Amino acid sequence: MASENEGRWLGPMPVGEFLSEFLPLPKGAPAKKEICFKNVATASNEADSAAAFIKSANEADLPRLSFVNTTSSRSPHFSKLGPDVTGVSDRTHVQYIRKKPNNGKEQNEEVDLGYSELIVEMKRDSSDDAFNDPPPKDAKKVDEPEAASGVEGPTKEGQAEGQEPVKGFFTKKKEPLPFERGTMAARAIRGQLATYEAAQSGAQFRAHSFSLFIFGTFARFIRWDRRCAIVSARFEYGTSPNNYIADFLHRYSQLDDEGRGKDTTLTLEPCSGGDCPPDMAEQLHNARISKAAPATRRNTELRKVLIPDQEDPDTLHPHIISYPLRFVTSSPFGRATRTFLAYNPATQRIVFVKDYWRPAVGGITKEGDIYKKLKENGVRHIAPFGHGNDIAGQKTIDLSKYEWAKAARSTLQHYRMSLRVIGGRLQDFPSTRVLVGAVADAMEGHDDAFWNADILHRDISIGNILIAQHQGQYCSKNAPADEEVDTIQVGSGFLIDWDVSVVTPTTGPLRAERTGTWHFMSAALLDRSHSLHSIEDDRESSFYVILYGALRYSNHKGGDELPEQLGMFSEFTMLPDGFHTGGRLKELFFRRTSPYKIKFNPPLDAIIAGAARFFRPRYAGVGIHMDDELLNNLLHARHFARLERMQAKGTWVAFLREKLNEPDWPENDFHIHELKHELKVTSPSLSTGRVCVDVFIPFCRSKYMVQLPFRRGVCKLL
Repeated sequence: MASENEGRWLGPMPVGEFLSEFLPLPKGAPAKKEICFKNVATASNEADSAAAFIKSANEADLPRLSFVNTTSSRSPHFSKLGPDVTGVSDRTHVQYIRKKPNNGKEQNEEVDLGYSELIVEMKRDSSDDAFNDPPPKDAKKVDEPEAASGVEGPTKEGQAEGQEPVKGFFTKKKEPLPFERGTMAARAIRGQLATYEAAQSGAQFRAHSFSLFIFGTFARFIRWDRRCAIVSARFEYGTSPNNYIADFLHRYSQLDDEGRGKDTTLTLEPCSGGDCPPDMAEQLHNARISKAAPATRRNTELRKVLIPDQEDPDTLHPHIISYPLRFVTSSPFGRATRTFLAYNPATQRIVFVKDYWRPAVGGITKEGDIYKKLKENGVRHIAPFGHGNDIAGQKTIDLSKYEWAKAARSTLQHYRMSLRVIGGRLQDFPSTRVLVGAVADAMEGHDDAFWNADILHRDISIGNILIAQHQGQYCSKNAPADEEVDTIQVGSGFLIDWDVSVVTPTTGPLRAERTGTWHFMSAALLDRSHSLHSIEDDRESSFYVILYGALRYSNHKGGDELPEQLGMFSEFTMLPDGFHTGGRLKELFFRRTSPYKIKFNPPLDAIIAGAARFFRPRYAGVGIHMDDELLNNLLHARHFARLERMQAKGTWVAFLREKLNEPDWPENDFHIHELKHELKVTSPSLSTGRVCVDVFIPFCRSKYMVQLPFRRGVCKLL
C-alpha cells in the first residue's frame, strides 16, 4: 500500500491555513469549547492515549460528533481493520463486541465504516511521524549521515510556537529531506493511514474526508480525496497554548454533511418500506454473493442515490441501493471504480451501476458518449445504457495555488452511470464452454467497435466481461417491457467498462500510453519498448482471460504447476527509474513449442495450443538462412501473413467459434482452486488506467522470476 501511494501525500500545509481553508466556521457558529488533551500526550501506551482522547473529546459534547474505541473491533467486513478511534455523527450504528458499557467502564466497540465520520490513528512516540517538514529558515545545512536514508537525527523539543522540533532536515547532499519520510516504519504508517481511509471511502459515498494522526505529543491533520492526501504541518498539541485539535474538532462539528465530505447525491435516511418491492430489495442485499467470492452477510438498509441524466446532467434520476457498499478497493486514491445494483422506480427494474472518478482533462470522451456511439454503429454484445454523467460540483480539489502541491496529479471528476442489463461475473461460469463463449461474444462486440465505430477498448479483463442472466428476476411484476433488454440471450457475454477506450484516428498513430489491467495486458504492452495499444493487444488480453479463468476456476490436471503458471499474470520488474515492466513469462509462453503443462479438456486444450500459434509471430523471430534468399523471402512472407491475420477483422473470434463447435466440452467443470504459500507483496501501478493493489497472493516459483533484474514481485490475483 505505501509504495503504491508514493507521491500522493502533499504538504506540509500550515495548520492555521488548513483549518481556515478546509473547515471554515459558518456564520453564527458558537464559541469554541476548550478541550484539554494533556492526558493523551502523557499516556504510557497507545491504548491509554486512545481512551484519554475519547474521554476528553466526548466530555465536550460536540454536536453530531462523538468518538468510540475501535482498536479491537477488527470488522470482518473490512479485512478485519480496527482504527484506534472512530468518530461517528450518532451512535446508532455502534455495536458492542461483548456487552454495553456499564458503571462508566469502557468496552470494546465496533463501527461499520459505512457510517464512520472521522478516523483517529494513535502512535505512542513522537518519532513515529511519517513525514518530514521543511527546515526552518535558520536551519544549518550540516551533514547528517542518518538523514541520507530518510532516518532523522536526534530531536530537540521546544521549537518556536511548539510546532516544529529541530531535527535532521537535510540529506547527506545537503538537500531538504522529501516530505514522505523514507524509513520502513514511516512507509508502514502511511500504508496504515491509507488503508483505513480506503475502507471508509470505499464503503461510503464521499467527495472527501478528514482524519487525525496523533504520534506522541505531536499531531497532523489530513484531508483526503481521490487525487491526494493533504497533510498539515506537524504541531505539538499537549502543551501548545493554541490547541489545534480542539479547534479542529469544533470546526468539524459545525460543518454540514457536504462540508464533511459526504456525497449529497445519497440520501442520509433509509428508504421507506414502500419505495422498493420486497423481492427487489432482497436482490439488492444479496447482490454481493457469488460462487468465486462469497461474502459475509452484513446489516444493510435501503438508501436512494441519484444518477445524472446522459443529456442533461442537472436532471437526476433516483435509484435505490443496498447500503453500506461492499469494501472493494484497497486504495484511497485513483479512479476508485466500484459497481453495484440499484432499483430504478421509474422502470421498476434493477440496473447495474458504475461509480468512479475519471480524469478531468480534455480529449477524454465520457463513457456514456462512448456507449451512444457504439449503439449508433450497431455494435453487438454491449449493455444497453441507462443514465449517466458527471456529478456536478464533485471534483478533486484545485491545488494550483499551493506552492507545496506543484507535483499533484491530474484533477479527477466524479462520474456515475447505469446499464439496463444485469450480468453475472465471468468467474462464476458454469462450464469452460460458457467461459469461452462469453469471451467470444465480447470480442465479437470488440471487433464491431473497432471496425465499425473506430473505438478501441484497451482494457480487456476478467472483470470487464459479464455473462447475461435471466432478466425476469430483476424486474417487478408490473414492470413495463424493455425489448432491448428482454431479448438478450441468457448465457451470452457482453463487454463493459469502456471508460479507458479511445476513438481511434483514421490517420496518424494511436495515442502512446499504456493502460489496462496488469494481469491481462499483452506481453508487448508490458515491455517498455512497446507503447502503442493496438487491436492485437486486446485480443491477446482476451486469451489471458480464458487461460486465467480456466486455471483458477475449472477442473484440470497438473495442480502442482498452478502457482508457477499463474506467475505469468503477475510477474513484474521495477526499473531504477520507477517504471514497471513485465511480460517475460507471457512472451516465453508464446515462444515455447512444447505442450502446455496443465491439461483441461480437449477443446480448451486446442484453444490454448492454437492461441500460442496465433500470437507467436508477435514474439518469435522470422528466422534467417544466410545462403537461401528464396527461403528467406518465403519465411518473411509467412511471418507477415500471420501478423496480418492477428489484426484482420474477425479472425480471432472465428478461431474461438470454431473450437466452441467441437464436441467433448464438459457440462459443468467449474471448480475453485484454493491457493497456498501466500505472500504479501507490492504490486505495480500504471500511470494511466487500472491500478493493482496490495493483497495476499500465492508465491510464484517460476525459475525465470529469480533471474529478473532490479526489483521483482507479483501482484493481486483476482
